[in-house]
Amino acid sequence: MKKRGTKKKSNKKSVLLILSLVLFGFVTVIFVYVGSGTEKQAEEKLIPVKVSELSKDTKEGANFLLSGTIKPKRSSELFLDASKGKVLETLVKEGDNVTKGQELFRYVSPENEFEVNQAQLEVDNQAKILQQKQEESAFKWNRHTERQNELNAATQKYNQASEEEKEALKQDKDAKAEQVQQSLEEARLAETEVKNAALLVEKAQINVNSIKEKFGDSTIRSEIDGRILKIDQDQLNTPSQSKDAFMQIVDDSALYVEGMVDEFRKDQLKLDQPVKIVDRSGSDQVWTGKVTKIDQLASSEDADKKEEENPNLSKYPYRALLDPSDTKPALDKNVYLSAEPLENEEALFIPLDYLVKENGKYYVWVVKNSKISKTEVAAEEVANQKYARIPSGLSADQEILLPQESLKEGMSISDHD
Repeated sequence: MKKRGTKKKSNKKSVLLILSLVLFGFVTVIFVYVGSGTEKQAEEKLIPVKVSELSKDTKEGANFLLSGTIKPKRSSELFLDASKGKVLETLVKEGDNVTKGQELFRYVSPENEFEVNQAQLEVDNQAKILQQKQEESAFKWNRHTERQNELNAATQKYNQASEEEKEALKQDKDAKAEQVQQSLEEARLAETEVKNAALLVEKAQINVNSIKEKFGDSTIRSEIDGRILKIDQDQLNTPSQSKDAFMQIVDDSALYVEGMVDEFRKDQLKLDQPVKIVDRSGSDQVWTGKVTKIDQLASSEDADKKEEENPNLSKYPYRALLDPSDTKPALDKNVYLSAEPLENEEALFIPLDYLVKENGKYYVWVVKNSKISKTEVAAEEVANQKYARIPSGLSADQEILLPQESLKEGMSISDHD
C-alpha cells in the first residue's frame, strides 16, 4: 500500500513539470511572434521628412581649434646697411604715425659721398665739353652757310657778266667754291665731335647712377602707412651690422590671426567661416572674426613643430581677420582660433543615414504624390561629420525616407500603413 501512494505522488509531479514546460514554450512562442511582428511593423512604417527640416540646423565647416599668432594688416622691417654708411639720428620716433614715402632716417658716409661727387664732377666736366663742341659746331655751320651764300652771289654775278668779265669772275667763283667745300667738311667734323662728347656725358652719368645704386639712396623712406612700433637706438652706436631690424613699422588698422592648418583639417576650414579667438595664456578675453585666406600650397616652414601631433603632416598657411574691438590683442600674441561652423542658407545637408551608395553614385528615396522614387543626387560627405552636403538633385521642399530593404520603386506609402 505504501508503494502505490509513492508512485501516485511521482506521477503527479511529472504531470506538473510537463504542464509547466508546455506553458513556458507557449508564452515564448507568443513573445517571439509579437516581437517579430512589432519589428516588422516598425521597419515598414514609413515617415517622410522634408529636406528643409533635416538641413535647417546644419552648418558648413567643422568646429575645431587651431593655433595662431596676432599679426598686423601690414608690416615693414628696416635693417641698417653698413655699406651705406652710418645713421647719426632718425627723423621719427617710436609711436609716430607715418605715411608711405615719408623720410625716416639718412645714412652719412664721407667715403661714399666722395666717390659719388667725383663721378658727378666727371659728368659736369663732360657736359661743359659738350657745350663747347655744340657752340663750335653751330659757329662752323653758320660760317658754312655764309660761304654758301657768297658762292651763290658770285655764281649769279658770273652768269650775268659779259664774256670779257667772266675770265676774272671765274677765279673768284672757284675760290669761293673751295671755301664752301672746306667749311662743309669742318661743320660735319664739328657735328661728329658733338655726338662723341654727348656719348661721354651719357657714359659719365651711367657711372654716377651705378655708384649711387651700389651705395643706395642715403635717405630711407617708409614703404607703408603705419605706426613706428620699434626703433633700436643701440644699433646707432654699434659698428658691426646687426641681424635684428633697426626699425619696425606696422599698420594695425586691422589685425589678423596667422597660423597653419594641417592637411586633414584644411578642407574643413572655409573662407568667411566665423571664428573665435582666445588668448593661449589663459585670459578670459575673446575676440571674433572670420577666415579670409587659406593657401592651397603647403608651407615648407617648420612652425609650431613642437606642438604638432604629427610633424610629418603637410601644413597650409591660413589667415583670419579680427572684428573691430575696443580691446585689441597685442601684436605677436599667441592665440587659439576656434573655427565655428559656417551658416550657409543655399547649401542642403542631410544625414548620411538617408543616403544609398551604389557603384560610386548616391541615391535617396524621394516621396512624391505618395509614391516612392529612388533618385540620384550629388553628395559630398563632410569629413568627420554625420551629414553630407547635397549640391544638386534635391530641393528643400522635397520629402525623403530612411532607406529600408522593403522599399521599391513606385511603391505607395499607403501600402505600408
